[in-house]
Amino acid sequence: MTWMQENGIQLDQPLPKGTTLPNYWVKVLSDLWSAYQGVCAYYAFRFELGSGAQSTDHFVAKSMSPDKAYAWENLRLACLAANRQKHIHDDVLDPMDLEESTFHLELSKGRIFPNPQKSSELQKMAQISINRLELDDPTLEQLRARQFRLFRTGKQSADLLREDNPFVYAEVKRQGFL
Repeated sequence: MTWMQENGIQLDQPLPKGTTLPNYWVKVLSDLWSAYQGVCAYYAFRFELGSGAQSTDHFVAKSMSPDKAYAWENLRLACLAANRQKHIHDDVLDPMDLEESTFHLELSKGRIFPNPQKSSELQKMAQISINRLELDDPTLEQLRARQFRLFRTGKQSADLLREDNPFVYAEVKRQGFL
């Protein structure tokens, strides 16, 4: 914040074109990883800190709101793919404020879709989030289906599923497999 003030950055205005902020948020990445227990805020699966796949997403883009660039409550642990998909877009549901069961999952195929029992507005926002983040990418669908298959065949415990893929775990539980 001091650096921004010293460099004439208006905290209530978008960053001037070509301006980059010091990436101090990188220094808290391990703390963010610990706080999220290694689970990507957008893809809802665990990844290892040393994998090189982790990044810090600013839910409200730092280029649009410099005052939130270093605010802990604006930081989300994200794998690189999710962070790249979200980029500066503001049309994604905040994973920290999701209503329970906003998304449903066709477990055997790993297909994600908006909960049809939610309001039409929430369903619309959920579908926009699915599209923006490419949550329906075949690779992600295969990952979710594989996690379910491992659980169903007894090759993965419920505890490990909850740790590695909390969304699949929640859907397994909601759909009565636990």
